[in-house]
Amino acid sequence: MIDFCGKRKLFYAFSALMLLGALLLYGQKGLNFSIEFSSGSVLRLHFDDAAVTKADLEKVLETPRFAEKFQKPSIVEIASKDVQGQTGKEFQITSAFIMESDGETQIDKQLVIELQKTWPSATALEFVNIGAAIGDDLKDAALISFALSVLVVLLYISFRFEFRYAVVSIIAVVHDTIIVMGIFAFTQEEFASSTIAAVLTLIGYSLNDTIIVLDRIRENTRKHRKEGMAWLVNHSINETLSRTVKTSGTTFVPVIIMFLFGGMGLHSFAMVLLVGIIIGTYSSICLAAPILVDWKGTTEAAEEAGREAAA
Repeated sequence: MIDFCGKRKLFYAFSALMLLGALLLYGQKGLNFSIEFSSGSVLRLHFDDAAVTKADLEKVLETPRFAEKFQKPSIVEIASKDVQGQTGKEFQITSAFIMESDGETQIDKQLVIELQKTWPSATALEFVNIGAAIGDDLKDAALISFALSVLVVLLYISFRFEFRYAVVSIIAVVHDTIIVMGIFAFTQEEFASSTIAAVLTLIGYSLNDTIIVLDRIRENTRKHRKEGMAWLVNHSINETLSRTVKTSGTTFVPVIIMFLFGGMGLHSFAMVLLVGIIIGTYSSICLAAPILVDWKGTTEAAEEAGREAAA
């Protein structure tokens, strides 16, 4: 039997270092919010000609006519097909917010006309301006979603198990989320609305692993009433370890395939899940359950001190 509880102080120190590093990175770099969270403009272009490159578009955008409008442009190439099923090219251009002047031809139409001089098949699929107010609303909605998720989990686990089980589960969730945000700050991977969905998915995944271990601890507490808390936690973790490893492993394989080959649209979503599976499995085994040992010890010490004081 692996003695996870015996190494819990080492796990606490490791988690503390990861959390500190994540918070420092977040404070220094912050998150690279996508255009959905910050004001800006998005233009999607399609070409039937697969020979068009990102460098070709950059040259056009660098000309004085368009450089004034497309400030700090970012171009992402996306694989696509035209209506005849022939392979083409699709590009997404994001830039600072583009102000349109009254009576002026829209900038997306101007750019398409210029591109069609060289590539007649050039078409604009979408052009969107997103204001700062919309981005702020999305950030507020994301925070509210996270807070509600944590609250519902706290209430459910308190009702289904015990309050202390709910607390350690929330500790694990917050631990996992902070570390994921730290990794996003370090890599400067784009943080989009799909990333929020991935974080909420991560919360569910992390809780699933944690609750399975906690449920086994509760069962073993009834079966082995004479055993200490450290033994019960170790025994429960080892009993569920095989199941946890198999579940995490089978989930990890499709997620890493999605991360490597899913394209830009799924990259940040898959990255959250990829990191979350690793960190979530670690927190369930090495953090949440072992905390119960110290919680139990602290509670018993307080009760003993109370009895001695009363005597």
